[in-house]
Amino acid sequence: MATTEYGVTVNGFVRKRLPEIIAGINARLEAAWGVPVSTKPNSVIGQLVGVFAAEIDDQWQLAEDTYNAMYPNTAEGVSLRNAGGFAGVTALDAAKTKIYAVCYGDYNTIIPQDAQIQGDDGTYYEAYVAGTISLSNAVSLAVTLASVSEGTTYSVTIAGTTISKTAGAADTVNSVLVALTSGLPAGWSSGVVNNVLTFAQADRINGAVMSVSSTLTIVNVYSPIVFYAAETGPLDPAVGTVTKIVTQIAGWRGVSNDSAAYPGRDVEKDTDYRQRYASVVPAQGKAMVEAIQANLLQNVSGVKAAVVFENDGDTTDSDGRPPHSIEAVVQGGDDEEVAAMIWRAKAPASTYGSTSVVVIDSQGIPHTINFNRPTEKPIWLRCTVHAHPEIALAGDAVQTIAGILLARGQAHEVGQDVILEWLKSFVYQNVLGISYLDLEGSTDGVAYNTTNIPIGVRELATFNSANIEVIVAI
Repeated sequence: MATTEYGVTVNGFVRKRLPEIIAGINARLEAAWGVPVSTKPNSVIGQLVGVFAAEIDDQWQLAEDTYNAMYPNTAEGVSLRNAGGFAGVTALDAAKTKIYAVCYGDYNTIIPQDAQIQGDDGTYYEAYVAGTISLSNAVSLAVTLASVSEGTTYSVTIAGTTISKTAGAADTVNSVLVALTSGLPAGWSSGVVNNVLTFAQADRINGAVMSVSSTLTIVNVYSPIVFYAAETGPLDPAVGTVTKIVTQIAGWRGVSNDSAAYPGRDVEKDTDYRQRYASVVPAQGKAMVEAIQANLLQNVSGVKAAVVFENDGDTTDSDGRPPHSIEAVVQGGDDEEVAAMIWRAKAPASTYGSTSVVVIDSQGIPHTINFNRPTEKPIWLRCTVHAHPEIALAGDAVQTIAGILLARGQAHEVGQDVILEWLKSFVYQNVLGISYLDLEGSTDGVAYNTTNIPIGVRELATFNSANIEVIVAI
């Protein structure tokens, strides 16, 4: 009979258990004394053997734990982090939620570092660095004038576009202000209320350079300033719910989070760390589109989807990428953090895209990193369920099927076509009582058909519950 091997073996670590330890000690005692030994639990020798065996068992457990602590699949806690460190994979620390809060008031008002604002839920946010309510970084501007003088020119310049009005004899304050609402740059809107003209940019994160003529009076300047939550965790305040100024500053009259937040996170759990470790090999490489994509998905907070393309040819490719360039199409995540990760992970190649961010390297040298945001393509689904004649369909089947279609739809990646048969397969797998399904798709909610929906390389199919209809055929 083969002898069982214990300790580190070709099959890994094999631990000697307590019953085996006791049996081994008893056998050694009998061999040493040459006579049978009574080792009943209530005997003196039996009790001594039990005490010694328990101590030895503790050492075997320690040896097993030490062995397991070397490998990410079996290590826990600090040992897991240490084991993953050999591959350069560090655990994600807790992070704070980041918001761009639009602060408004007198221009050139300085918002000091650590100035606090508060959300409706009581959460405090602190200015990351000192910021300024400035005409060089404005997403909105409110102006007025007390009276109109014939022949006087009134003008506003927005991102290089100048809009002016020279007052005539019949002009009033309102007519002059209304005249300044035409000819706005793309992405800007305006309105006049109670003789106050307000310009507003749709983008509430990246401010533009603005200026006004001395004939106009500035009421408020609105500038986006970065704030972080005072505490770590996955906070995600709704737009327009962080509106209370805690640190009172002269000239600072209001604040609002007019854009989606970049939620923070708790300390990474062991299970999440192991899953990330398992997919980390591509991210360890450089000069690989897989490495850039993996880093964006794993290491940039808020990134929901990312795909990276490369044109290694000498001519512009069919999708418009210049020669020897890479293009990242990224959904979610802060522009600056996305750009910084592309810079760290990419090879010495140019970047392509309509979003441009300047990244400063370790030597203080600026580099312009370009990438694209996907164009969202809303998808409507209409599913007709034909019940099985012999297997009852659950009463909540409609809600269940809608939930499955929504979950699988939201799992689509950038550039992934909508394959209707693929979506149907998940319904068949998870819902009993279905004879067959009819699944139709649409891109406008009007014209439905059973053909797959192609998605461009810079597009992302988006799904929401309001656009999914499930019908049980009678």
